[in-house]
Amino acid sequence: MDKTKKAKILVSLALLVTALAVVAMVTILTLESFGVIGKKTKITNKLTLDLQTPSMLEEGKAELIKINIANHYKSKKTLIVRIAGQNISLNSVSETDATISQLTQNQVKNSFGDAWSNQQGLIWRPSTLGTGKNVSTQIVGLPVIDNEKSSAISVKVFELRESSKRCGFLWHKKCNVNIGEVLLSQTQKSIPLESTARGSNTLLLAKGFNLVTLPVISNDAYYAGFWEQFTKPLAWHLGGGAWLDVTQKANYQYLKPSKAVWLYHPDGGAVQLPKGTPVGEEGEFDTRLSQGWNQIGNPYQSRIKLDGEQIVVKRQGKESLTLSGAMASGIITKILSYGSGQTTGDTVSEASYIDVVIGRFLPEGSGLFVYSSEDATLVWPGKKIFAPGELISSSEKTKIIAWINRNSLDVCGNEPTANIGNNPLWDSATGAVLDQFDCILLQHPDQPWNR
Repeated sequence: MDKTKKAKILVSLALLVTALAVVAMVTILTLESFGVIGKKTKITNKLTLDLQTPSMLEEGKAELIKINIANHYKSKKTLIVRIAGQNISLNSVSETDATISQLTQNQVKNSFGDAWSNQQGLIWRPSTLGTGKNVSTQIVGLPVIDNEKSSAISVKVFELRESSKRCGFLWHKKCNVNIGEVLLSQTQKSIPLESTARGSNTLLLAKGFNLVTLPVISNDAYYAGFWEQFTKPLAWHLGGGAWLDVTQKANYQYLKPSKAVWLYHPDGGAVQLPKGTPVGEEGEFDTRLSQGWNQIGNPYQSRIKLDGEQIVVKRQGKESLTLSGAMASGIITKILSYGSGQTTGDTVSEASYIDVVIGRFLPEGSGLFVYSSEDATLVWPGKKIFAPGELISSSEKTKIIAWINRNSLDVCGNEPTANIGNNPLWDSATGAVLDQFDCILLQHPDQPWNR
């Protein structure tokens, strides 16, 4: 075979191979575009979005709002959910929920339009949702009533979707891969607002600085109103190793229940708490602890016991411990409260820090300093740690006082002693003075007044 004929055969073979490769590539791309290979079967169903809200929102009262998403597509979906509220403050139920975070006002505006300017919003990042699966979350909504008769909540669900183009030799790979958002579902609900004459609770302050917490779930508008009671408001929170001025809106997050602050009052006296709702008594409430000193407080509007067995310390990637176990292991090394000095005329005697031992009762609104050797979460278990006297009715208290008077007993329901100056309410184990009804119920669990 001569060289010319051999060259023609090789060229023909090369052209044939190239043609077959092009045909194969076109076939692959065609089959992929019709969903035969490479991609999931063509979508035929939709995403179900269910927004559950209360029928009415009452001034100063927080309500739970539930969002449920069900995936009826034939493929799994990676979702991002944006939530916005008009005339309502939205927050996650637990501050340790890493799937929910705040949106900036600009982000709310960009996602929901100009009508939602200056409104608050949240972003929820649920896990990738498989076919036929559903996922739900709860958030807390607290109305902001300012000459408005209704509020609104809007929810938009986006899918994170990959886009790309073919490139490389025979277009065998994907290049310029981008992750975009595609709107899958949205819903919006209006909720009537009701302004009420609900009375605000008060917080009793000593003259000078007080280590306290504000035991209500509130919002920025009501926090701003709280500071209007002070001629020159002065309050600080220790966060991230720095002192933060919590009278500034940027630091209002540190006014949440169980976040304690140094609050100054020039004269002492009662101040009104921000309008809001107490922390729920039935469930748990979490407080984050950072390595080092933490300024925290009793999150409930009731006296509680610093119970070493009921309060739990959750550790990151490690086993959870009881508070007693965390202290024995050196995770929690110090708990301090602050004893206010005595006021005489215009002078206040020197105040001091007090070591708080396990079992001590903490008044409503009381603050603490806790030193932790690592990042952790303190879990308060609600009613399980409420002081005994908080769990009985006023009629029961009346019956107890009548029993004491009838039998000429001391304040704790015991036979009086001849020791002059002895205080029956003194708890030698914790170094604190007990509430009268706590003392009675602890020392008389058989409840002789009911016999």
